[in-house]
Amino acid sequence: MKFNTFSLLITFSLVSVILYALPLAAEESKSTTRSADLASSKVISEAEQAKVNDQVNKKQKEIINEAVAAIEQTKDAVAALENNKKQKALEALEAALGELEVVLAREPDLAFAPIDTQITIHNLNATLTGIEQAREQAIDYLKDKEIQKARAILTGLASEVVLSVTSIPLATYPDVIKRVIPMIDANKLENAQAALRVALNSMTVTNYVFPLPIIRADKILEKAQALTKKIDRTNAENETLVRSIGDARLQLETAEALGYGNQDDYRTLYERLDTLEERIGGNVPGSGYFEEIREFISDYLKPFDKE
Repeated sequence: MKFNTFSLLITFSLVSVILYALPLAAEESKSTTRSADLASSKVISEAEQAKVNDQVNKKQKEIINEAVAAIEQTKDAVAALENNKKQKALEALEAALGELEVVLAREPDLAFAPIDTQITIHNLNATLTGIEQAREQAIDYLKDKEIQKARAILTGLASEVVLSVTSIPLATYPDVIKRVIPMIDANKLENAQAALRVALNSMTVTNYVFPLPIIRADKILEKAQALTKKIDRTNAENETLVRSIGDARLQLETAEALGYGNQDDYRTLYERLDTLEERIGGNVPGSGYFEEIREFISDYLKPFDKE
């Protein structure tokens, strides 16, 4: 039986972190021209929000309605037991078992059944220089064993979207319900309530992490790629193309400074940006030049999907 009346709770939380004591001025250009420091963006753009929405939609599709119903019915059983309504509690638990049997019949190898998703956005407001100095300060604190001072800094060094998925363990949850039913028959209502509350607290949360700077780098390159398809571009548009490479590089430098990934991967990304920059500078770039690096970025995001 489908449980269609449950309203899925999606919580969006925006956490803006500002490193007040550190430099917030725009970074100077290095090897390429780039826009004002995008690392200090205070809000996520519509394009970035669209990326978040895509991930939410994917996880929404994984929500198992029968598992959601089983949780609600377990809660109903607890409420019934609190009011000494044994029969109502038994009926709710039998319904919950029925829902879980449907889930297991469809997917016998499924270990966890997703029932809820929440979104948290940590949006850092700092320059690349500020991030690097904050990191060094945290390292100094750790060397001096001032752990709490380091913790206060490190907690803020995040620029990411965290998608949290709550699931119930199918290996144990139905067994708890089966054990509770004889307790109710034996009139051990308090023991039954306690066991059901333990079951409800056994839900697990898996966090999927998407670094905002890498999302932004991909969006910048996506726009630049679209511009290369335009015939008879103006000089201003060609300058925008060149500047896009610098902007994408800054976002990747920011991601690297925040510890999303390893140096070898970033070295590869920077090399591909260098190649792209040379092609843009040497002749009229085609959109195909962007495919390789965007595919690499797309693959590069996958290791961060699961925290």
